Amino acid sequence: MAAEPDHSRLFQTIDEHPEPISAEMKGNLPSWLTGTLIRNGPGRFECGDTPFNHWFDGQGLLHRFHIQNGHVTYSSKFVRSDCYADSLNHGESNHLEFGSFIPPDPCQNIFSRFFSRFWASEVPMDNTLVNVFPMKDKIYATSEINFIFEINPDTLDTLKRVNFTEEFPGKEDIAISKCFNAICSGFCLFLIDNFVSIIFHP
Repeated sequence: MAAEPDHSRLFQTIDEHPEPISAEMKGNLPSWLTGTLIRNGPGRFECGDTPFNHWFDGQGLLHRFHIQNGHVTYSSKFVRSDCYADSLNHGESNHLEFGSFIPPDPCQNIFSRFFSRFWASEVPMDNTLVNVFPMKDKIYATSEINFIFEINPDTLDTLKRVNFTEEFPGKEDIAISKCFNAICSGFCLFLIDNFVSIIFHP
């Protein structure tokens, strides 16, 4: 019987690397290929000392690959959300994520946890770990929530949190069935100026 694949590395917290480092490459890139690829995904899997329950709970970590003259540099930085700040130093509010509920004191008894669930304040659910996209000459980190974060594509600094429904008012639903007809097999690629965004789907 084949051994089960080990997915534990997918749930390991990693450090950010704000300063660009040279990437190790196999093979060669064409000399004309120049630009920046920015990806997003989970990078921190604890709130204080309490582990998250789901992969989608990991705090958003931006990855930047800059390609120029056949070389690639890599840097990364966490999105500075309220959720991320609370994960570093869990405060007096409930911390909610996609699959986790973490009360102010995870060691409290069942009755205290019950009351915390309904009456304690909550950290805003603003963890944007899913994707990045360009809009109106700006770059945003996003997820399936109303909050998005404007980021600096050169430094990966978090510039400001934006309420999507207030910043871009209008019709919000998306006709997914129509979108899929325009997506090529495996991924959708956007190239605007020198910025590349890739959205993968099964």
